[in-house]
Amino acid sequence: MMTLAELVMMITIVLMVAIGFGLVRSSRSSSPAPRQPADRVCPNSQCRHRNPSHAVYCARCGRRLGTD
Repeated sequence: MMTLAELVMMITIVLMVAIGFGLVRSSRSSSPAPRQPADRVCPNSQCRHRNPSHAVYCARCGRRLGTD
């Protein structure tokens, strides 16, 4: 059976590895997460969701994006 100290150490190591692989963000991180370009705005006036440039349909409302 693990002691409390061993369990805390194990969780700390797992979190450090996860932060290193970018699976979670550290609260100490000074730079924001990089954003993907989102340059296709949904034409639905009630939605106006920003979608990735490769999207064909809006991720929020499902409307087909224009070919502009």
